[in-house]
Amino acid sequence: MAAFLKKHLRSYVFALRGLQKCFSRPSNLWVEALIGVLVIFLGLFYQISGAEWLAVILAIGLVVSTEIMNTAIEAVLDFLHKEHHEDIGKAKDIAAAAVLLAALASGTVGLVIFIPKLLNP
Repeated sequence: MAAFLKKHLRSYVFALRGLQKCFSRPSNLWVEALIGVLVIFLGLFYQISGAEWLAVILAIGLVVSTEIMNTAIEAVLDFLHKEHHEDIGKAKDIAAAAVLLAALASGTVGLVIFIPKLLNP
């Protein structure tokens, strides 16, 4: 049991190290994280409901998670093929499209929640 717990805890260390690496360089992740923090402050200010909080948290998590996956995909592809290659570019564009769709869906969640609050203070 102790070995299992030790192995399990080590996986968290690796995950936290990965998160640190994502935030250690300038990237879109910083912008998305900042927007997430601003949305959290808006949620606190407008005292959104529990269901609205769930939607906001899931939306922020979706965007940040897809951006991290996009970063991982780009890192692997850059390692495997240093020069520009059309198929590598296609794969990177598709990964970036996933982030775009997540951001658009999350933005829609934000609009649905906050537009009525902004229009009817």
